[in-house]
Amino acid sequence: MPRGLQLTKRLQKDWAAYEEVSRQLITEVLGPLRSEADEKIAETNKGRISQSELRAIALQDIEKEKEEIVRDLVNLRREAVSASEKMQGIVQKVLQEEFSELRASMEKHVSNFTRISAEQPEKLDILRRETEQKILTLKMHEASLFESLKRQMVEISESVQVRETLDDQLGALESRNQLLEEQVEFYADFAQMGMSVGILQHEFEGAARGIRSAMSELKPWADKNPPLAKIYKKLRDHIEHLDGYLKVLDPLGRRMHRSTIEISGSEILNVIRNVFEDKLTSSNIKLEATLSFRSFKVSCKSSAVIGAFINIIDNAIYWLDSRAQGDRTITMDADDEGFLISNNGPGIEERMQRRIFEFGETQKPGGRGMGLAVSRETLHREGFTIELSHSGAYQNPQFKIYPKDMQHG
Repeated sequence: MPRGLQLTKRLQKDWAAYEEVSRQLITEVLGPLRSEADEKIAETNKGRISQSELRAIALQDIEKEKEEIVRDLVNLRREAVSASEKMQGIVQKVLQEEFSELRASMEKHVSNFTRISAEQPEKLDILRRETEQKILTLKMHEASLFESLKRQMVEISESVQVRETLDDQLGALESRNQLLEEQVEFYADFAQMGMSVGILQHEFEGAARGIRSAMSELKPWADKNPPLAKIYKKLRDHIEHLDGYLKVLDPLGRRMHRSTIEISGSEILNVIRNVFEDKLTSSNIKLEATLSFRSFKVSCKSSAVIGAFINIIDNAIYWLDSRAQGDRTITMDADDEGFLISNNGPGIEERMQRRIFEFGETQKPGGRGMGLAVSRETLHREGFTIELSHSGAYQNPQFKIYPKDMQHG
């Protein structure tokens, strides 16, 4: 990549992925292929061309390539020296011109003072102060210019000494500026979303309280009227379902369970089923949990782990519903270190293995790329890690959530 060329965050990730794929291609394909070709050429030439002749031809080719490189670099060096001499000449010329103009201006002020003070001796003190101020202003202006030029020359000299060019410095500034612009845009969207969620949650809670109150008033009627009792039960079930959503949203406001508690896979499974029961049914997706998952326990603030599970399951439902063919299954399991969440939907490319946890990174149409990023940061603060443990376009994706003190090598 050319020096000084700075890419956007997304292009930087694509470039890094391209370089990784290129290294693998060279190491695993082109390198062995070249070795094989060299061996076949050597076998074909065996007995026809002596080793001394082959060595002489190889040496001749290398010398030719060396001479071409030296010739090109000599021309570039000559141009660089010429540019350096030109810059030095321009700097000296500017300094000389500025100093000459400074002396001429000062002489002019002194001459004006001499003339006017002779014509108006009663204003001597005022004229002296004005002249001194004008000369001081000239001095400050020129001193600022000379100091700035000196600083630039010193910085250029130091940068050249460590082989750093202005392109590198400007590129770093441009990269930093792009990063800050992306962060400002993201945090503005994030703040707007947070305010919107807060308003919705407040209104949602108010409506839920009203519904609960109305349901309590309806209960005596339902107890005495069997047909109405069936309707009442359905309404109550739906209200409890909505109440489950409210408890899930609670970390965004009051932060559910501020204290650290022990939570098991069975408890997580209950929350997931309460939240996604309708979605799973309508999309014909099976949610399976192994005995290992149900019995595995961790100590944490439940909002952190449950929030991560909800995000992963929600993403899995989307991709299974939009891309998967045949049976659709989400499996929750556990190993000796932590929880495992997998599905038999489309795979996630290896180049995206780490990128999917970065802010703004999403493959979902209309997505904001915040869910997994927020989950990772929240889990990190609670001493947990989340990773995509199985990646590949043709592999079933698997996520792993586990305590940092259980981190594997």
